[in-house]
Amino acid sequence: MFRISLAVAIMVTTAVAVGACSGSDQKEATPTNTAPSATAAISAATPAGPTTATTPRATLPPTTPGADFDDARATALVNAVVLLPDDLDVIAPWKIQSDTTADNAAFAAAQPEQAGDVEACGRLVGRTVTLQPEDIINAFIGGQTLTFFSLVTIYKNPEGATTCANLAAQRLAAPGALAGQFGGVFIDPAAVVVTPVDFAAVGEGSFAGTLTGQTNAQGTVVDITILVVAFKSGSATVAVGSVRAGATPPQDELKPYVDLVLQRLEANQ
Repeated sequence: MFRISLAVAIMVTTAVAVGACSGSDQKEATPTNTAPSATAAISAATPAGPTTATTPRATLPPTTPGADFDDARATALVNAVVLLPDDLDVIAPWKIQSDTTADNAAFAAAQPEQAGDVEACGRLVGRTVTLQPEDIINAFIGGQTLTFFSLVTIYKNPEGATTCANLAAQRLAAPGALAGQFGGVFIDPAAVVVTPVDFAAVGEGSFAGTLTGQTNAQGTVVDITILVVAFKSGSATVAVGSVRAGATPPQDELKPYVDLVLQRLEANQ
């Protein structure tokens, strides 16, 4: 589903390591196991691995109502809607920590257990962008948000997006499955506490929740919480989220960016 790769883990490790030298204190928590409530969770899977290229956003020309997406238009759409640093600079200066675009070949190679989704859902392309503050150390010391991420996957048509959303809900019903989609962020995905949260409905079906667990930051165990909102809009499935260390990211901070991604999708489909 989310596949944040190691971007969040690397970011947290860097912040903790330098922050510890600055005198910040960290507490340990013992999470309990729980199964995610993922009946409306959305498939937005992309493989791990950062790239450096960032494609400028654009407004797509109108399309024929009811026409399927093709590869070129799907790529243009993901590039038009993902969050980039200029979207977050109203908070503070931000930068790209990782940026991955995955066509079907890359998706199938990275996640062979889901390779059948390409045909079953008409998957075309996915893009994941992970952002971090330029001054990540002071953000960590100040208990601020350390990461925003957006993941967008485009399918040929809305029916395909719905099919993969339903498949994701089935896969994520197992304990630890949702946490496991965040790559190597958590020490023990099965011990992560997944809590559905009351978040205003988004798009044509959405799921919102927090994942609280522990990460290993160069030998220091740190509590982190990921707030994620996943939803479907037309031919797209999306996950938008934020991460804090030792605290839950505020919903009112994330909501404007969830709304922004949705607005861009609705304007370009």
